[in-house]
Parts: sequence; structure tokens; C-alpha cells
Amino acid sequence: MAERAQDKLFLDDKEIAARLGVRAAMFPSIAQVLEKDGFPRRDPLFEDKRYWPACRSYLDRRQGVRQDDDGALPLNPDGKENWS
Repeated sequence: MAERAQDKLFLDDKEIAARLGVRAAMFPSIAQVLEKDGFPRRDPLFEDKRYWPACRSYLDRRQGVRQDDDGALPLNPDGKENWS
């Protein structure tokens, strides 16, 4: 049975960019900024891919959709970024 794309747990940055709706060329700069605030890093054990459920959880907190199980407050973006 073929694996569906939405079922994959580890995604490369190009796949994550596609899910987020941003250009793949921009995502490395975006990820670098977000990693400073806790965005999941690439895992060398899994071909330098990121664990998508953790990325999704981070993004949900960043947007104020939910809190962590430990009660951590949502992240607060500090403003618009200039990626160029």
C-alpha cells in the first residue's frame, strides 16, 4: 500500500514549505528565524527531515490555537519579517 503524503511523519523543508503555502526558496530563512523560538530542527537520524507533528504543534501555539499539555502559553510573533 502506497503511503499518502499527509500520513508521513518526517518531512523535508520543501514539503513543509508546500504545506505552509510558502515558496520553498524562502523556507530556509523562515525556519532559521523560527528555530530560535523553538521550531523543530531537522533530525539527522531521519535524513535531515523535521517531525511534522511537532512542527504543526509549534505553529498552532504560535497562532494561539492551543496550549501545550504543560500549560505553556501561545507564542507571540514579534512582527512582520522581511525575507528578502
